[in-house]
Amino acid sequence: MPKIVDHDQRRREILNGCFDLFATHGYAALSMRKMATKLGVTTGVLYHYFDGKQAIFEQIFASRSATDVAMATADIKAGTDPHQRLSILRSFLSNYGDELMKTLQVALDHQRQDASSNILATTMRFYRQSLGEILGITDHDDQQVIVSVILGWLVQRILEGEPLDVGAHVNGIERLIMTTTQN
Repeated sequence: MPKIVDHDQRRREILNGCFDLFATHGYAALSMRKMATKLGVTTGVLYHYFDGKQAIFEQIFASRSATDVAMATADIKAGTDPHQRLSILRSFLSNYGDELMKTLQVALDHQRQDASSNILATTMRFYRQSLGEILGITDHDDQQVIVSVILGWLVQRILEGEPLDVGAHVNGIERLIMTTTQN
């Protein structure tokens, strides 16, 4: 009797494994053959699900960004006030900072290897717009500042090599929100 394969589950497993490989080895150091070997599958399996390394990378970022936003917004209900939304954002960043940091490192490595790719620009727009919606910020420039503060927190964690309290950064975002809502 043939084995029944859940293709969606298998695709997610491959994407998760490939993300870890990108994080460990770097984008440039991985070929489809090396990914297949490290994942314990054939290159044919990889090509069955994906058109190539770039397609895997793009799907990883599309999937991770959608998951991140879904997790960040899971506790935000209609009518949640801005202070509660910031508290939820603070908790999300505290709980998932390590994963976000790893994602940023993979993104920066890829950008260094392939500056012509637009997947990261698309992902950044998605994060910016989603954070704007989460926090009730409609102004593009203010959304950019919020993303910059969060990216700065992540980069600082990478450079200093130790966890940083996200509180001061979220407090800065709160000051920005309070300033923009008073104008």
